[in-house]
Amino acid sequence: MRWAIAIAALRGARRLVPEPARPELRRAIEELRAAAVDAAERRRARRTLHGARGVRLNLGSGGRARPGWMNLDLDRGGELRLDLRRPLPLPDASCAEVYSEHVLEHLAYPGEVEAVLRDWFRVLAPGGVLSLGVPDTEWPLVSYVNGNDEYFDWCRRQPWCPPWIETRLDQINFHFRQQIPEFGAAHRYAYDFETLAARLDAAGFADVVRRAFDPASDAEERRVGTLYVRATRP
Repeated sequence: MRWAIAIAALRGARRLVPEPARPELRRAIEELRAAAVDAAERRRARRTLHGARGVRLNLGSGGRARPGWMNLDLDRGGELRLDLRRPLPLPDASCAEVYSEHVLEHLAYPGEVEAVLRDWFRVLAPGGVLSLGVPDTEWPLVSYVNGNDEYFDWCRRQPWCPPWIETRLDQINFHFRQQIPEFGAAHRYAYDFETLAARLDAAGFADVVRRAFDPASDAEERRVGTLYVRATRP
């Protein structure tokens, strides 16, 4: 009830807020909605997961639920609708594997990424595997510097490419920030292997390596343009 009251109060304030401040107010309302969904689901999750062992987590599953895995997403595609920015309701060392594809780039760094990776490290058992995919930033930057249009031509053929992109630098800006108004949809940080490995090392992970696209695990539509990495908890 308290979430509904707070959301209603912010909605009521919209007409009093100057237009330049309304996007921030809209984000505050969306953050409250996310917190309300997470709080309700977290109570159920704690009851069912307190003794979990050997779990395989698919984080940010969206509409791609994986059989035999626990699929988590704040949207309705997940079996548990949890905000992945908050600690997972799982015991320490309870997971055999954690998988996440095109999620980490939507989290802020510094600020959110460090805490999220430390929590993923916490729930993994020793020897457990973390498998990640994020947009590959090296490809667009090398293409831009070398005057190679392969990346830019590929982007313009994709259904997600917005119509306002005209120049190669427009595309670079979109890769880094993705000016998408939907809550949680925009990119907030970009990665190459060196940067992602540094974040994983800082969280405690070991044996950080690039890996190849895995058709049994990874989305075919993301094969091109994705940096895939594997790491373990010592």
